[in-house]
Amino acid sequence: MEASAYIPNFPSNITTAGPDITESTTYTKTYEPIVSIILLYGAILLSYASKNFNSFRQNHSLLVATHTISNLVELAQYYTIPWRYSGASSLPVPLASLLLCLLQVQTNFALVRKLKRGNPALVRTTYQGAGILRAVIMIPAFFLQSRTLYHDSIVIVHAFVYARFIIWLFTIRQSFPDAELSELDHLNTDNDKALLKQLHEISGANKSLMTTAQAYTAGVYGSALIVVGHQEDEFMRKTGIATFLIIMAMLMRLEQWVGDIVVEYLKGKDMVTLEQKLAWKLYQIGICRIQVLSHVDKAVSPKVTKKEM
Repeated sequence: MEASAYIPNFPSNITTAGPDITESTTYTKTYEPIVSIILLYGAILLSYASKNFNSFRQNHSLLVATHTISNLVELAQYYTIPWRYSGASSLPVPLASLLLCLLQVQTNFALVRKLKRGNPALVRTTYQGAGILRAVIMIPAFFLQSRTLYHDSIVIVHAFVYARFIIWLFTIRQSFPDAELSELDHLNTDNDKALLKQLHEISGANKSLMTTAQAYTAGVYGSALIVVGHQEDEFMRKTGIATFLIIMAMLMRLEQWVGDIVVEYLKGKDMVTLEQKLAWKLYQIGICRIQVLSHVDKAVSPKVTKKEM
């Protein structure tokens, strides 16, 4: 018999004892993304806290805090989750991420309900459409435990940073003024003060390529298109931008429909039919043309005050 018959077969993949250098180096990368994100978001948030939106923050301080914290916690959870770096078998899409996403969408709708910055018709529906798209992606991501859809939902949050970058590209202002005019205010040529303010924004010491309102509109809308373009899911990669634009178009048409019904409230009509009740619910969450919403809010407030008294 051949000598090889008496030699035992040892496994060829024997490794020396000790820690796996590759694995340990992989784990050291875990905190790099979240540190970068905290520094970036922190710098922007501190800038806003010190210079901008004073009246807005005073009226929505709890909402702003909830919205900001839920975003940061969701980002921290995603960028420190083990499977992103080590291939560990931990739960890919935690329940906490789904709940944080839904909370973020809810506060997003509440914050933009009365928003009049930029071009409200475009800005408000962009924020609302992005929120709806996040929820539409995140819910199946959780139930299907899809890491790809989880990623696609998270990247939409980064629109916050892209928007500020786009605004910076088109303006040299260090901050937004609290008493900012809407983009539509320049149509009121009878208002000399408004016209002079618009002219001042594009000339003199505060000159910009666009007015503040125009730059804000470009930033919000442009950033939404950028993050939707970063989708990794095959279907979303091919149709994501088209899907987002369809959602926005549907929201605009829905706003028009709600406004046409709810405006009847100003004429003393009660919202009693099923159609009217549905329109009223949509108005309450902010899906209504801003001009109608503002007037109905003013009409509702005195009645609510009388009932409380």
